[in-house]
Amino acid sequence: MVASFEFSVTSQVAVETNYKKQKNKDQYCAAIALKLNGKLSNTWNCGRAWTVNGGNNNNGAGLVWYSESPKAQPTQWIRTLVVGLSMARGQGQGALTVVAATACMDKHAMQTCSTIKIQDENSMSLEDRNTSVIAKAVLMEIISEMACQFRVYHRGYPQRLLVYRDGLSDGNFPAAASEIDAIRQAFYNLRSSSEASFQCVNAEECKGKGCKFCTPTITFISCQNDHGIKLVPKDDSQGVRGRGNRAPTNVHSGTVVDHTIVEGMQNLAVENDDEGSVSGAGPNLPLFARIETSSYDFLLTPQGGLKGTSKPVYYRVLLNENDIYDFSGGTRLDRDSLEALTYQLSFLYSTATKATRSVPVVHYSSSLANQAMGWLGHLVHSGKVTCERNEDGETEFLRVDSAGIQSKQLLPGFAPYDPNDPQDTRPAFRPCGLICAKAKKG
Repeated sequence: MVASFEFSVTSQVAVETNYKKQKNKDQYCAAIALKLNGKLSNTWNCGRAWTVNGGNNNNGAGLVWYSESPKAQPTQWIRTLVVGLSMARGQGQGALTVVAATACMDKHAMQTCSTIKIQDENSMSLEDRNTSVIAKAVLMEIISEMACQFRVYHRGYPQRLLVYRDGLSDGNFPAAASEIDAIRQAFYNLRSSSEASFQCVNAEECKGKGCKFCTPTITFISCQNDHGIKLVPKDDSQGVRGRGNRAPTNVHSGTVVDHTIVEGMQNLAVENDDEGSVSGAGPNLPLFARIETSSYDFLLTPQGGLKGTSKPVYYRVLLNENDIYDFSGGTRLDRDSLEALTYQLSFLYSTATKATRSVPVVHYSSSLANQAMGWLGHLVHSGKVTCERNEDGETEFLRVDSAGIQSKQLLPGFAPYDPNDPQDTRPAFRPCGLICAKAKKG
């Protein structure tokens, strides 16, 4: 943590005593090398450990839906951005919250970029305090940075967006609509500032807030790990026994349950309004199919369960525009395709050769958020961060260095470019610069 958050240097720990205990030292060294390669991957070397085959184009090459090409341009790639969002909350009233995001950059979803932002409860509305909701300004900043990093890779903004949202409880599902609105607003602002002739074809309904016609189609999924559901085979012969004589029998890797025991999501779905008209006067919506709701939920167990009883992840699809609207010339992201894609993504964790329980973008962002919160707590308890009011009456969190100099910079940023000049790219996605926290009056 000190290397990343204090000196902005990516590090890898290797313990000599652990190395000496290994019976197969080559395997231990290979695991360390795998982690190093994942951390050194960037847009220049395009390094990736492996790829996943099983897509619905290019003779099965690539990921389902994600790696596909437009029907009219089979040599191109439909630019698709997969983002994982996680939060780590501090304790006590008015505590800081760290919001972390990780996004897939390349066509094979192995190269990722990350960012962290600080969210102060005093800057949120009263009803959103002490909840798992991400503030609109914070989420807009995160999405803008992810989109700019994506543009560095592909010289264009994404056409489709798949968001895996970690830590959103059932009681906060209605707030998902505000987070989706923040995502649309961020993309609208990016286009309006970068395209001189930009104007939404549905301007009357859009009103400068972003809509389906001028922003990427969005699929928004809540990932819940804290639940009491476990999947076990009906008969031991139908499952996989773990290691040990008394090890339980688990379901096979890739087991999906999307009916019977899972709760219907129609009452929890984000409202999906049709801006404009489907036919006739005004802009038309190109539809895959007209369906009453695009929301549902499913349980997925990607790992094989070598030890203990496997616990699935509860994926709750709150909005899936990619199953309805055909703006990019690709295929539908229907229920089967989304479940297959989520399963395939679980094998793309760059530091492990097996599937992870959750998709890597969620795993990365959750780990980064917890690390950043731990480092921020260290700064607060060591007296290196103080809370003061400025001339405008706003509360600012200031960091004090060894020389007694105060600064608003608390945590490093991870952008590959200078925030003041997005064209000034750096060689790799490394922690660089610092971000600050400021609370509004209150």
